[in-house]
Amino acid sequence: MSHIEAMSDDNTFKVARSDYIDACSEVEVQVVRLMQIAEIEVKSDCLGLKLKKLATVLPSPQRSKANVTEVRNVCASLEPCLAARADIVHSTLQILTLDGLKYAAFANVRQNHAQSKIYRLMTAHQLSHEARHLKELADRLAAVKWGSTPPTARPNASNSASCSNGQSVRIPIRT
Repeated sequence: MSHIEAMSDDNTFKVARSDYIDACSEVEVQVVRLMQIAEIEVKSDCLGLKLKKLATVLPSPQRSKANVTEVRNVCASLEPCLAARADIVHSTLQILTLDGLKYAAFANVRQNHAQSKIYRLMTAHQLSHEARHLKELADRLAAVKWGSTPPTARPNASNSASCSNGQSVRIPIRT
């Protein structure tokens, strides 16, 4: 019996979704890392646009042809995942039972209207499988070593703050 199967239904889906979102974040961290090293401007672009920009990188003395090919392959593998990612990230988790089976139901707020909703249905197993797939892709990107390291942020007024007002704080940490 797997860890996922041993949990109650609600927790199973919550953990699977959390793992999925964490895997998406790991992918984006690695995409941004590689973009920074390649000196590609990193804006507040959506992940899909970041992937398109990263896939345009050319081989150079700092980036072998094999590594560039690997990055392009991973970007291509991530492309079909983007629609599901958007639905899962931009919706609340609802658990539905259809024909005796439980599903996580995600209705992306960006694609729904007052008259109708479109749901993406996934079993806990499917959600966990997709999370593992994204984690594997993030690991492949993490294994890519290019010629330099990305710059680290320096504290300034825009990204550091006092905790006295109860607001969250952004603190750059060199890792």
